[in-house]
Amino acid sequence: MSLPKYQKAVVVEKYGASLALKELPVPEVAPGQVLVKVEASIVSGELKARVERPKNPLFCLPEPFVIGTSAVGRVIESDTFKKGQLVYLDPTVWSRDSTEHYVVKSVADGPTPESKALSAQEYKRNGYMSEYTLVDIENCYPINEEAISFDTDIIPGLTFPLVAYGGFRGIDLKPGETVAIGPATGKFSSAAVAVAASMGAKVLALGRNKAALEAVASKFSNVHPVVLTGDKDADAATLQKFGPLDVFMDFTPSGLPGPIYLDTAIGAIKFGGRIILSGFVFGTVAIPYALLVSKDLTIKGKIMYSRQEAKDFIKMVENGIFKVDHVQVKKFSIEKYSEAADDASTKKLWDHQVVLSTK
Repeated sequence: MSLPKYQKAVVVEKYGASLALKELPVPEVAPGQVLVKVEASIVSGELKARVERPKNPLFCLPEPFVIGTSAVGRVIESDTFKKGQLVYLDPTVWSRDSTEHYVVKSVADGPTPESKALSAQEYKRNGYMSEYTLVDIENCYPINEEAISFDTDIIPGLTFPLVAYGGFRGIDLKPGETVAIGPATGKFSSAAVAVAASMGAKVLALGRNKAALEAVASKFSNVHPVVLTGDKDADAATLQKFGPLDVFMDFTPSGLPGPIYLDTAIGAIKFGGRIILSGFVFGTVAIPYALLVSKDLTIKGKIMYSRQEAKDFIKMVENGIFKVDHVQVKKFSIEKYSEAADDASTKKLWDHQVVLSTK
């Protein structure tokens, strides 16, 4: 079967303008690259909000580019993978020279000049809302189809728990430890709750909406919904009722001026505790310097996850340790990309997903 010369793709032509469905050439493959037939690509809830408004110089890419952060597909042409191999298509392009240089496909590049050089290459910054995609071999993760029984269109949504898994690996979360996650009712943060529970931790899901927290916690026996009030001292005392707090993961979204529960967590966390920052707040954060020192605390930021961490997490999925059977996926054709983006913006939890299906 011969390949078509052209394909459909959803393109950001300019920040602040509407997304556009374009006809693009099907790319040619060079050594070290893989041509993949995309079967489904994730539609994130903040898609339009991120690209259809003026460019944020701290969180952008050169235009134009194909949108879409992760996908699942089958290998068409490669000098590494077999034709037809099912692969998870990952958003993070790491430099082959150093992991301090990177691009998150269709989202942003890193702060280094070398990262800017990566994003200058269109295929590296292009996302996955297209019928075909060209990627480096490092962005393809083979999936063992014999080990899974779920709908493979769930696979693009693994990007949400993967980010959390990378954070927990970065802070060395151990089975049996107590971890608080807040706020816990967003796409990434609700996935973090599921990941921590699967890793054997006691999980405190933090927020102010009791019903939303109970929905997040309902699938796990080791997850406790914790409603906070905004009074940091009272809230710290509430957390301490669950016993020593080992780890706090902050997942404050970029639309807020600062982390919501960081002060509370610092007050509640035990001596020698660890704090991982996995949200994306653009403002400057004030911290209680003396309290951090006196409690011997560690604060760490984490961007995405390593290739090894991704491989390890995919094994957790294949082996049924991280369960995805309950995940709901709503599917749209690529022509319905705008409707799909609008629908995705109404889905708050990671296990309610929207994809563009291009099978």
